[in-house]
Amino acid sequence: MEIANIDAERTVEEQRIAMQQAVNNREIERDRLVETARIEQKKTIELADQDRTIAVAERSKAQSEAERAASQARSAAVREEERVATARDVEVAERTKQVELVDARKAAERDAIAIEVKAEAEKRAATDQSEAVRTIAQAEAEAADRRPGSCRSRGAAGERGRAALRGRRRGQAAGP
Repeated sequence: MEIANIDAERTVEEQRIAMQQAVNNREIERDRLVETARIEQKKTIELADQDRTIAVAERSKAQSEAERAASQARSAAVREEERVATARDVEVAERTKQVELVDARKAAERDAIAIEVKAEAEKRAATDQSEAVRTIAQAEAEAADRRPGSCRSRGAAGERGRAALRGRRRGQAAGP
C-alpha cells in the first residue's frame, strides 16, 4: 500500500506538475502573444508616424513647389507688365517726338517764308530806290543840260548822280 500510496502521490504530483507546466506554458504563450501584439502595435504606430511624416513632407514639398510656381508666375506677370509699360512709354515718347518735329518743321518753314518775303521786299525796295536815284540823277543831268553853260553843269550833275548811286549801292550791300 505504501507503494501504491507513493505511486498515487507521484501520479498526483506528476499531474500537479503537468498542470503547473501547462499553466506556465499558457502564461508564457500569453505573454509571448501579448509581447508580439505590443511589438506589432508599436511597429504599426511607428509605421503610421513614418507615413504621416512622409505625407507631411510630400505635402510640404508640393506646397513649396506650388508657391515657387506661383512666385514665378507673379514674376513673369510683373515682367510682362513692365514690358508693356515700357513699350507704351516708348510709343508716347516717339509720338511726342514726331509732333515736336512737325511743329519744328512748321516753325522753320514759317521763318524761312518770312525771311524770303523780307528779302524779296528788301530787294524790291532796293531796286525801287536805285531806280529812283537813277531817275533823279537823270533828271538833274537833263536839267543841267538845259541851263546855260551846260557842259560844266552836266559834268557836275553827272558826278553828283554817280556819287548818289554809289552811296545807295553801298547801303544795299551792307544790308538793313
